[in-house]
Amino acid sequence: MVTWNDFPDVTGALLALTIHPSEIKSQLMCILQRLVVLLYDSASTKTTVNVAQKQMFVQKGRQFDNIPPTEAALLEHVKCTAYQAGHIWGQTLIPSPGLPSPQDWGWNFEDGMWKPFWTTQPEVMKSCQELISCRCQRGCRGRCSCTKMS
Repeated sequence: MVTWNDFPDVTGALLALTIHPSEIKSQLMCILQRLVVLLYDSASTKTTVNVAQKQMFVQKGRQFDNIPPTEAALLEHVKCTAYQAGHIWGQTLIPSPGLPSPQDWGWNFEDGMWKPFWTTQPEVMKSCQELISCRCQRGCRGRCSCTKMS
């Protein structure tokens, strides 16, 4: 809540997602990226999730699950959110709402159901194995965090 109070521009950005948008504008993504950065590190001065992600991983030594998502992943999440909040819930009182295809809004049709499309980039754990290092003092024994990450 403090982050939201300290960053009032986010209210308008979140409201824009609820009014069945035709696209996710870059200005909106800039505001949402800054919000996500602040949620992960309230003292950060970074404005994009990719730069903040790199700083938190490299300089602050945070684990993969403690850093912001990539911009590509955040965009897909925002699309899913906009579809649900703006297109579906935003038109609940309309008898025959005009809904765009979920496929244009971060969803894939798989196995007979719609599932979220998470990102256009490969999963970090699969693409960055060389970044994982063992910090075990007695060697890996299969129960340490470096083994869990591989």
